Formats: sequence, structure tokens, C-alpha cells
Amino acid sequence: MRGEQKLRPATWNGLIVAVWLLGFAAVRAGSPEERDPYWQIRAGLENLDGVPLARPDSWSWAPVDGLFYPNSPGWNVVLALAWRLGGYWGLFLLSFALMATFLLLTYWVARRLGARPLPALAGIVATIILAFPLLNARATLAVQLLLLLGLVAPDLWARRANRVGVGANALAAATAGVVLSVVGNWTHLSWLTLAPLLAVAWTVYWLSQWRATPDAVAGRRLVALILGGAAGLFVGPLASPYGLAKGIERTFETQRIAQGLMVEWVAPFTPGLSPQWLAAALAAALAAAACVGWLAVGLRRGRRQPPFPLISGIAVVGVPFALAGLTASGSSGSRC
Repeated sequence: MRGEQKLRPATWNGLIVAVWLLGFAAVRAGSPEERDPYWQIRAGLENLDGVPLARPDSWSWAPVDGLFYPNSPGWNVVLALAWRLGGYWGLFLLSFALMATFLLLTYWVARRLGARPLPALAGIVATIILAFPLLNARATLAVQLLLLLGLVAPDLWARRANRVGVGANALAAATAGVVLSVVGNWTHLSWLTLAPLLAVAWTVYWLSQWRATPDAVAGRRLVALILGGAAGLFVGPLASPYGLAKGIERTFETQRIAQGLMVEWVAPFTPGLSPQWLAAALAAALAAAACVGWLAVGLRRGRRQPPFPLISGIAVVGVPFALAGLTASGSSGSRC
């Protein structure tokens, strides 16, 4: 027909990606097989009703002496608010929003790293299949979303860094660090580890792009971004729900208790464990090896392609967790 406009291939690709990722998020949000969000909702409801964060364990199946310390108090409250406002549908909408945002952001990062639309989608779908049990409304997925935002934050600011002064760069980096680490630590205590690790990732990013890209940041601006970001990120652990010392103590205590009992803390080579965990761990290890190899080749040849700084920053976090997945199943999936 005259005047009829055909959709461009890029538009079709975008629609295909959106349908797949949003459709998966909707299906997964509508089938909440994981039970953890429900007791987290109950814990959050108690907090909303005025019960302290640390309180006697009065309703679990096997109550223990001493106080119960939720390791994701902030996320528990978010889940509780969704449930209180909308019941099942409130939980569905929150789960859908969380998973859709995470999957779309993952796709966006893949495209920023140079992947083409459909290969990027194929890689995400393959990862979804391997990590399927861990994709739900638990705090670990919210942690991954915040972590991914943190890893791409320097790349989003890089083009603006040379347009503003030293003070503005320091303020921007510090503000981003404070927001991510404070929200992260209240979302899940794993951010006690992730905040300093992200500070290293940001440092690696800025040093990797120095003299490697046309608009590289250097001089006092570079120092301001590194020091400002590190200072901001270290605020989060100090403002964690139970304080720095108590938070570290509870983290080690949780690890001690869960060792050998919860799937996330069991090695994927354990006899009788689902082969899915072993496949996920090996896939993550291979991806980490490929990432390190790509970076090594770039350094040796002296030709750093545009995504080099971003991949370097991601590798600081991704490679250790991928290798940790060989000793603890959840490390190579969505657990931090």
C-alpha cells in the first residue's frame, strides 16, 4: 500500500528482544516457586508493625536461642509493602518489575559491550536457563541489579567527566557510591563485601581508560573520580543495618550455619546435586576465562577496543565470583 512503512530490521530486533525478556519476566513472576520471599514478607510485615530488626526467632520451623538477624531487612520491607498493598498481585508486580529491569539492563550492557541484538538475546536466554532456580523476588536478584548498575556507572559518566571540574567529578562519584552502597547494604548484607570490591572495579575502569580512549579522563579529574567513588562506597558498610562490626559477624555466622545445608553453599561437584548447578558453574568459569583472555590479548597488543575499560571493571567482580562458583553453587548464579 502507498504510504505503508516497513519496520526496519533494528526495530524488529528490538521488538523480538522486548517480547522475549518481558514475556519471561511475566511468566516467572506469575509462578513463584521459591518460598523464601514469603517468610521475608512476614519478617518485613513485623518491621512495618514496629518490631525491631533483631528480634527473637518466634515463628520459624526450628526456632533457635538468641536473636534473629535478617540479612536483607530493607528488601524484606519492600516485599512486605508490595504484599500489604496488593497481596499476590502486589508481589507479582514487584517481581515482574525487578526481573524485567534486570534482564533489560543486562541486554543493554551486552549491547554496550558490542554484542549484536539477537546474539545478545541468545546469550541471556542461555544464562536464564542455567540460573533459572535463582531468578525470583529474593534479595539476591535486587543485589545483582544494583551491582550491575554500579559496574556501568563509570561508563555512563565518562563522556561528561571532562566537561566538568574536579569538584563536580568527585561529588558525582561520591554521590553514586553513597547511594549504591547504602541501598545495597540495606538490601542485602553481601554489600559489605561488594562495596569495597566495586571501589576496586571503579578504580580499574578509570585506570583502564586512561590514555586508551580519545576522551579519556586524566590528571586531577581522574584522581577525584577514584578517591570520590571509593569514599562514597565505603559509607555504605558504615551505615549498614547492624553496623560494620556486627554486620561482618552476622555474615560469617550465616556462612557457618548454611555451609553444607543450603544449595547455594554446596559445591557443584557434590554427588546427588542437580547437574544444572555444575553446568552453571562450568559455564561461568569458561566465561571468566574467555574474559581474562580477551583482556590479556588487548593489553599485549596495545590495542584497546572501546569496551576494554568496561569489561575490565566487570571482570574485577565477575571473575572472582565465577571461580567461587566452583566451590559454592550459588556464587556462579544470582547469589552474592
